[in-house]
Amino acid sequence: MAAGTVGTLKIYEAFQARRFSLTDYTRYRIQRIIRFFFIAYSLGWLIDGASDSCSGALACAMATPSMLVNNWQEIIFFAIRLAMSMVSIFGMMWIMARMDLHRTILPDSIKTRFTDVYGQDKAVDRLSEIRGILDYPDEIEARGGYMPGGVLLEGPPGTGKTLLAEAFAGETGKPFVSVGPESFTNMFVGVPVLKVKMLFRHLRNLAVKHGGVVCFMDEIDALGSRGGGIINQAINKVVVRDDTIQMQGQGSGALQMLLTEMSGIAKPKGLYNKLRVMLGFRPVPPPPYRILWIGATNLSGALDPALLRPGRFDRRIKVGFPDQDGRRETFQKYLDKVNHDITEEQVKVLARENPQATGASIKDAVNEGLLKAIREGRESITWEDMRSAILWKQMGEETGTFDLAEDRRRVALHEAAHAVASHYFRPEAPIQYASVIKRDKGTGGFVLAVDEVEKMMYQSRIVADVKTSLASVWAERLFFEGNLSVGPSADLERATNLVTVMVTKYAMGNSVMVRGIQKGDFPEPAVLPNRVLREIERMLSEIYDDMAKFMYPYRDQVELVAQLLDEYGTVDGTEIHELIRRTK
Repeated sequence: MAAGTVGTLKIYEAFQARRFSLTDYTRYRIQRIIRFFFIAYSLGWLIDGASDSCSGALACAMATPSMLVNNWQEIIFFAIRLAMSMVSIFGMMWIMARMDLHRTILPDSIKTRFTDVYGQDKAVDRLSEIRGILDYPDEIEARGGYMPGGVLLEGPPGTGKTLLAEAFAGETGKPFVSVGPESFTNMFVGVPVLKVKMLFRHLRNLAVKHGGVVCFMDEIDALGSRGGGIINQAINKVVVRDDTIQMQGQGSGALQMLLTEMSGIAKPKGLYNKLRVMLGFRPVPPPPYRILWIGATNLSGALDPALLRPGRFDRRIKVGFPDQDGRRETFQKYLDKVNHDITEEQVKVLARENPQATGASIKDAVNEGLLKAIREGRESITWEDMRSAILWKQMGEETGTFDLAEDRRRVALHEAAHAVASHYFRPEAPIQYASVIKRDKGTGGFVLAVDEVEKMMYQSRIVADVKTSLASVWAERLFFEGNLSVGPSADLERATNLVTVMVTKYAMGNSVMVRGIQKGDFPEPAVLPNRVLREIERMLSEIYDDMAKFMYPYRDQVELVAQLLDEYGTVDGTEIHELIRRTK
């Protein structure tokens, strides 16, 4: 190797050894100095090209301070205009961030208590436990613990999640801040982030002033679904063959800022602490911000998992449909607030016949019954008022009858066949009513009521539903042979869907294989193999033949019920059951 090359290598090795002997801080300072001179030289090069007052990049860089002093008036004028533009922009963003942010109810204004929540005893008990923990926060923190971060109330709409949150705030005696799903939406980038920051500033002020605050975020799934998460089929309702459709986040940054603020709420904040850090002092620890979060959602599967981590919404409470006792209590409590002539037995019937009733729907039904009584000049609500109000809520407003007598009779036979089939195939589900009156939500039809909302689905139950749906097809073929109509089409579709689910999802056919191809409520027939389609057709035909053979001896009962419907339009279910029993 040449002597010059050896010498170069020795110099390079010595430089490397010296370089790595420097501390990280020294190398950092050297990099800052080099960066400063590079920026100064670049600025001088720009000034040299744009001005004739100096020559050369280095000379222009050294003359920059004197040039700034000589042109201070222009510089100040430019700075003022720039500041005014920035103030107008940030002012507009601040105003937009203040719009539709939240609703605050102070403790003295909260009148709702747990005793005002009906039919949700389990949820009230869980929240009462958390309420008890909040009575001694100092002891928990003194022992090294921390307060619960948040509670997630999950359940269908109208089950009382908002009422539970407000009652919780009333029990704790703390301010109640309600945040809706629209609070963090805006067309301008950055405004949602500002809204989150302003919300936390407001919460911290309330927490310091009142010793705590309850923040309720309704429909948190609208904010807390990160891009890439599959939104519940209740939103999408899309059936695809190969690919899964995913809803991407809007990229507003509100969710990320919410998570950051929730995690860093105990960190030192404020201008005073920033000045202390700049001067080399330690920041002053913040006071204990006791903020309890309560979120509500009916799409818990769409939530970002980060929201459910410890310290955030880590406690989950199910707020489902009230059971029969809960519905009875809810009906009774709301009826006790008005004048009524309804007996306890009738209240039990209302609770039994409305398994999907929630606190909100029951309250609304009682109010509709009261309005009906007032319109008719009566002082109290009657049994007929409540039944009429519930029927109106379920089926909509009456829009008239069928113009042609033949059409009216055909629909009456359809509904009569459903009613008679339901009487025999589903005896545990009494009929509420049958109707041939046109309504907003359909042409009429009987409504079933079961004892409980959730029951184990046996094959016999599903088959009974299929038979009840196909009864209109049987009546059409029996009474109008050779002149069929499209009336039973919806019943045929429902029966086909039920049998399809039996075969493809529940393995109730000849095969025990479950096909996991469902993207919506039912699999798309076009993607099913011919073998599966043949199995569905076989089961559907067997169920229909069995139903037709059973129903044929009761064809006279179907005609009697149809005559009753044709005459009165809407008939109470108890009358239908009584008529069938008398004519056996």
